Amino acid sequence: MVSSDETGDLAKQNHRNLRRLVLSMEASFGKLNLLVAICDNPQYRSTLIRSYEAELRGKGVQCLQAKVD
Repeated sequence: MVSSDETGDLAKQNHRNLRRLVLSMEASFGKLNLLVAICDNPQYRSTLIRSYEAELRGKGVQCLQAKVD
């Protein structure tokens, strides 16, 4: 069983990683960026995609998706 402290730490780490991803993509603005992610949890994957797309669209970045089996 996961404690609330571990859940909170994981959420903080996930948020920090999302910030790093966005900063990395901003640093190469104007160039093609390809993000490949693998996530076994479809709900978490969708949440993550929505989060980074919302952040990037707010900065004028067009986000496209391609799904590969």
